[in-house]
Amino acid sequence: EDYEDIYLNVFKALNFIALDDREAALVEIRRVQIKLNILEDKYKVIAEEYNASDGAEGELKYRESQFHSSVLAHYISLLLYRAEESWDDARIDHEMIEEAWKTQKHLYDFPKPPLPVNIPVDDDQALVNVIAFTGMSPLKVADTIYLQTGPNIVYLAMTGQDDDYITNLVGFTFLVIPGVQAGIHFKIQFPRLVSRRSEVDRVLVKMNGVEVADIPILEKMENIARESFLLRQSLTIGKTIIRATIKNVTKEIGKHAMNQELSNQGAGGAVFGLLAGLAADVAVDATENADLRISQFFPSHARATEITVVPGTYHVTVEYWNGKTLVAEIDHGMQEFSTDGLNLVESYLLQ
Repeated sequence: EDYEDIYLNVFKALNFIALDDREAALVEIRRVQIKLNILEDKYKVIAEEYNASDGAEGELKYRESQFHSSVLAHYISLLLYRAEESWDDARIDHEMIEEAWKTQKHLYDFPKPPLPVNIPVDDDQALVNVIAFTGMSPLKVADTIYLQTGPNIVYLAMTGQDDDYITNLVGFTFLVIPGVQAGIHFKIQFPRLVSRRSEVDRVLVKMNGVEVADIPILEKMENIARESFLLRQSLTIGKTIIRATIKNVTKEIGKHAMNQELSNQGAGGAVFGLLAGLAADVAVDATENADLRISQFFPSHARATEITVVPGTYHVTVEYWNGKTLVAEIDHGMQEFSTDGLNLVESYLLQ
């Protein structure tokens, strides 16, 4: 998925920060914006090239990207530039975060958290940033439409999977259509994105056993996943319908021709034709499955906070809560915070 490709660079940047290679981290953050720029036109180009091709069967529609800027990426970039005392670059990232909140309200549909300072602070203060990841990313499940005909009637059924991949009947109906012949079978399957509920609704950080700050949501990564999924969904559905229609029409023509040929061979030929037709239905159905490949272990939410402390060494813990229930406490040990450089604590609980 496109969102996975984007966030891989974010996590690589965090890994380089942990290795104290801030230059490499900035390279990864820049790649995020490059990929977002490419994503804006990616599916438009694919659809236009297909529609203009000689072998096009029907017209594919595309959806324009509504995700142009990642607050999480700009947040990390701001911290990196601030650590290098590149104040103008830090200011630009601060402005980009503000703009993203204004122009992408459907993605950032929650209160904006306090942002890191982007100006020098007093020499007796250390700025500490805590980034915490919670929840688990959405899954792709399959929705399937079945069409089966009887004499003068069309049966339609739809099944859908839940986040445990259990298939349930969603709906069933039939249409009386005079003249329709029996024996036509048709299957189309599409992927659908489903969210996984997070057990965590509050995260806080403690220093030396004292609660110092809540860690609010900075980016709903599941929203980004859904937006990138919707970008290609119209193309996926269009290509699936075209492909399935061609395969099934070809199959039905073949079944009809075979039955015509075997009808002259008596009852044995009719039985063989029935079995061969069923085998053809099963074979085509087996090839018409939605692509459900997706990462299973990305987080669903990124949280961040900034704390001002007196330079020194602190025992840092991050607590993950569900209502009044403590889900987990992550001990980050003794951390030394200074007035220069980057004081970053990264925590996660994928629940």
